[in-house]
Amino acid sequence: MSVSDSEFSSILLHNLLRNEHYAAKVLPYLEGIYFTDSTERAICEAALAFNAKYNKVPQPKELVIEMKEMPNISSLDTNVVNDIFGNHGYEVTSQDWLIDNTEKFIRRRRVSHAFESTYGNFEQNGELDSITNVFQEALAFNFDASVGHDFLADRTLRYDMYTSDEDRLSFGLAMLDKVTNGGMPVGTLNTFLAGTGVGKSLAMCSLAAGHALSGKKVAYISLEMAELRIAERLEANLMDVPLNDMKKLSKAEFTVRQDIYANKMEESGGNIIFKQYPTSSAHAGHFRNYLIECKNKVGIEFDIIYIDYLNICATSRGSGSDNSYTKIKDIAEELRALAVEFQVPIITATQTNRGGQSKSELSFEDVSESHGLAATVDCLFGLISNEEFEKTNKLMIAQIKNRYGDTGYYNKFMVGIERAKMRLYDIAEEASNELNNNQVSKAQSGANEAFEGLDMTVLGGKKKPTNNLSGLMV
Repeated sequence: MSVSDSEFSSILLHNLLRNEHYAAKVLPYLEGIYFTDSTERAICEAALAFNAKYNKVPQPKELVIEMKEMPNISSLDTNVVNDIFGNHGYEVTSQDWLIDNTEKFIRRRRVSHAFESTYGNFEQNGELDSITNVFQEALAFNFDASVGHDFLADRTLRYDMYTSDEDRLSFGLAMLDKVTNGGMPVGTLNTFLAGTGVGKSLAMCSLAAGHALSGKKVAYISLEMAELRIAERLEANLMDVPLNDMKKLSKAEFTVRQDIYANKMEESGGNIIFKQYPTSSAHAGHFRNYLIECKNKVGIEFDIIYIDYLNICATSRGSGSDNSYTKIKDIAEELRALAVEFQVPIITATQTNRGGQSKSELSFEDVSESHGLAATVDCLFGLISNEEFEKTNKLMIAQIKNRYGDTGYYNKFMVGIERAKMRLYDIAEEASNELNNNQVSKAQSGANEAFEGLDMTVLGGKKKPTNNLSGLMV
């Protein structure tokens, strides 16, 4: 038998004052607006004020004293006060029942408040996505039952966690998986950095096609290109046909090629859903609504999300500031929070600044607009191309930041690229070995040259000039 909100509100307040365990769990989530009765609202707000001031749950006598100082004390209903403060009015024998019904009460009151707060906005033709977001956040409320990871009590679980690959999603390229120890963990933000035309969108299209073929549900969100144009790029990859030649195929040949990849995708259980938003108009809140709608409307829960690309997203914090550092940092933080909430990896891209456009080396200093982005993302890979690489169909990837591995391990590596087919592919590892060996040799050579040119000060306070290591006294 369910209990009404008007009945349960009194039960909640009575136990709040007499059950410290319950009060400690519930107080952080309570608000006065959840109570429709003015006296109950006053009691709740007094308890919250006491807790904020003294950092403890008030006892009934303490709260009575505090409430006597309230300016509206004369307007309170004494019957309601006596019922809530009484000794045996609303005793509850089951703690679990009390917690469960409190969660339902707060969720219902949040939804009710959402109706009230958005009605005027709806009547004035307000943005439906924003209104929907308010309701979804209200319905999503629940008590967090976890107290966190107990270092001692949970120690036997950690070996399996450290050695398990289940929580990582392969990039689908051998070298990317190698430097990240198996791929991307869930709840992470993974970013490609490149100049205009180098291959940010190509890289994401290629990886998305591979993920769909391998059985993953892929969401591809674009803020720059129309849904069908993105689909065309992925289809060129999947059909193994140059993008510009797709229109030359007969309908029969097109259908045959389409059926081949579609059958593979259906057998594996993979799929790709494309969604376009106008540039700079959508933020993590819109993406969150979209993911919830996909689950509710078509029953699809995604394994990975692509966002093309980060710099042209909006921020849900609504800042009108022209400070690009703050804006881009906010966007990165919101997208990473989205990844954590839905427990999926997100892949996105960001633009280099003008100085990094044609560089053969990329670093944090080449990130456009905000170093805050680099501080937030979990991994940042630079895409580098030049005339020599283009002639040999290669693309160099540089590790700039990598929370999953050591950036010094294959700091740079090579992958194959077919621009016409929007595809990245594995090539022999020797190309990456040679690249890193050259880097080590150059670094060692430079260090030796610098060392040999030093005037050494020898032990004992005697200055002895020398131009080579043989002059050192040991």
